[in-house]
Amino acid sequence: MTQNRPGLFGGGQTRSTTLSLQLLQYGVAVLSVALALGINLLFRTYLEPTPTPLFFAAVMVSAWYGGLGPGLLATVLSTIVVNYFYISPLYSLNINNVGYLMRLSVFVMAALLINSLNQAQRSAQRRAEANLQAWRDSEARFSRLAESGIIGTILADLNGSVIEANDAFLNMVGYTREDLCSGQVRWQEMTPAEYLDVSQRSQAELRTSGVCTPFEKEYIRKDGSRAPILLGSAMLTENTVIGFVLDITDRKQTELALRQSETTLNALIASSPVGIALFDRELRYVHANEALAEINGIPLSEHLGQRLEEVLPAWAPTVAPILQRVMDTNEPLLNQEISGVTSPSNLMRHALVNYFPVCLSDGQVLGVGVTSMDVTGRKQAEAVRLRLAEEREQLLAREKTARAEAETANRIKDEFLAVLSHELRSPLNPILGWSKLLQTRKLSEQKTQQALATIERNAKLQTQLIEDLLDVSRILRGKLVLNIAPVSLSSTIEAALETVKLAIETKGIRIQKSFGHETDLIMGDTARLQQVIWNLLTNAVKFTPPGGTVAIRLEQNHNCVQIQVRDTGIGITPDFLPYVFDYFRQEDGTTTRKFGGLGLGLAIVRHITELHGGTVWAESLGEGMGSTFTVQLPLLKGQDDEGPGREGEPPATPAPPYPLVGIHVLTIDDDGDVRELVEFVLQQAGAKVRVAASATEALQQLETFSPDVLISDVGMPDMDGYMLMRQIKALAPERQTIPAIALTAYAGEIDRQEAIAAGFQLHLAKPVEPETLINAIVTLLNKNSASDPNRPMP
Repeated sequence: MTQNRPGLFGGGQTRSTTLSLQLLQYGVAVLSVALALGINLLFRTYLEPTPTPLFFAAVMVSAWYGGLGPGLLATVLSTIVVNYFYISPLYSLNINNVGYLMRLSVFVMAALLINSLNQAQRSAQRRAEANLQAWRDSEARFSRLAESGIIGTILADLNGSVIEANDAFLNMVGYTREDLCSGQVRWQEMTPAEYLDVSQRSQAELRTSGVCTPFEKEYIRKDGSRAPILLGSAMLTENTVIGFVLDITDRKQTELALRQSETTLNALIASSPVGIALFDRELRYVHANEALAEINGIPLSEHLGQRLEEVLPAWAPTVAPILQRVMDTNEPLLNQEISGVTSPSNLMRHALVNYFPVCLSDGQVLGVGVTSMDVTGRKQAEAVRLRLAEEREQLLAREKTARAEAETANRIKDEFLAVLSHELRSPLNPILGWSKLLQTRKLSEQKTQQALATIERNAKLQTQLIEDLLDVSRILRGKLVLNIAPVSLSSTIEAALETVKLAIETKGIRIQKSFGHETDLIMGDTARLQQVIWNLLTNAVKFTPPGGTVAIRLEQNHNCVQIQVRDTGIGITPDFLPYVFDYFRQEDGTTTRKFGGLGLGLAIVRHITELHGGTVWAESLGEGMGSTFTVQLPLLKGQDDEGPGREGEPPATPAPPYPLVGIHVLTIDDDGDVRELVEFVLQQAGAKVRVAASATEALQQLETFSPDVLISDVGMPDMDGYMLMRQIKALAPERQTIPAIALTAYAGEIDRQEAIAAGFQLHLAKPVEPETLINAIVTLLNKNSASDPNRPMP
């Protein structure tokens, strides 16, 4: 015996019941047709010739009881039975008569129509039953919802009356059911004035669409307090509305508490001296405070909603990976020091930053919170402290060095003053001695010439010492000026050799010269370059013993000209070699030294060489091994090889014996010896000379005397030479253009510029050679006669 087992969606018993019902329905169809046939056969005499009505009845019964399937079965069985028993030929399924066929077809069609109508009626009935059941279910759910006390439910009309309400609503507004039944509960009267407008809009929406979008409002409770609610409604009938009311008092209180908490938090964040920010997962600023904006140097409004790299492009490469790391690991990162330039201020800022993840209760990371403290001031203070400490150390070191240097400088100064005193006094002794002897007029002609030569040599030596001191002064003040022009170094070397010729011959020193034929011109100051070579030659001759050798070599070395002076003298010790070009430095500064001098020559050589863009250095293998001095100067580019006479100067012509014949000269000097010397020199050259002991006396003489040349000292009492020139310019026009020469002991470059600015045409430094003074007057007169033909020429 087979047992029913559960199927996929139900038990076997349910399937067996359904099958039995179907067999019963189809059985009724067969039984109905059989019953109709039996009645027709039984009462055949009375029912012929129309047996079909009973079969229609069988089809109707089958369709009504079993539905479409049994009805169709009854239709098929009835058609077969009628054809077999009642249509000729009888007891056969063949049809030979068209009329019979038509009658049978009408029967079939009528039976099918009965089945179709019955099926439609059954379907409509099932739908009606289903709708009724759904309505009953909905009503049951609504009743349970209304009775649950969770949501207030009301039936109201559009005039403001509440028709029905559940207990939840009545408890919400504080009314009783007796109040409801007596008509005291009216939703319009419970609505505060400020919510009437939104209520009217909801009524308009109800009339238009039949439903109202839920909205928030308040009801006035019976005790006068207010109940915040969320109201949604729908039209039931033309004037009846069903409403659902949710009490949102707790939510409102929560929102209020949340707003108060948020306000407190925002106030705390806003007033915090620490910069605070919140980044989302895309590294956008969700929140920030003014302290952070001040640290970043950017307004707060430019932070919110912006990505990190948009606000702080300079800091983003450092900060962005840190933020991403905190989100990925869900772990904080504390006390991170970062530095960067903020825009648009472009200031370097330093901050101490903490990063921490911001998470939901389930651990999901929403973003990263940041606290930032500006430590720029602290870093700067620390830097200042370190700098001050370093400066203190440096000051201490400098103080020690300065003290050592001062002690060295004092020693060098004392040595220099002693040497200076010696070097200045030494030439005076032969000058004074021979001068006294000459005054006795007891010397032979040979001794007289020897005395004059000695006096001249020592005077020139003293003049050179003073010139060296003045040059060093100009160098130290940065006032040494070069007169740049193309220079032939071979001619310059020859001129320098000529100046030391006497010393060379006196010591019997051999001179070796080597001038390269390929050497080109250079740009430089002829006089200063001659001074460089003269100093090197003088130094070599001084330190070379009698019978020694001094070699001078001129050659081209790539794009430079190289001058090399080598001697076989006493050499330079390795300890002193680094200081050989320093001012006032001598290897032997004691009173027992063998060689004189101030120790300025080589310092002047170095400075003049560097002013020409060149370099100079010294070499020596040691004491007794001689020394070599090398000067390199840049070539003058683009010049052709024109030979020794490349400077383009006209050949010198010997001066006539009386170059100043017919020239009237006024000389002014407060020193009587100088006045007498100048007067004598100029008279020997043929000039007619007047002298004045002061500027005032000179102005008086100019009232009656019109000189061709004026020679004046600068430093004089009461009125100096500059003031004299300004006074002369204020005289008659013919006095304003008198050529003037400043003959002064103020020999600096600034002194020369001041003299020219005051109105002098030439500046000559004392002491001056007679030939130099005469040539200066001739040059000045020639220059002025070229511009004024009426002026006399010497």
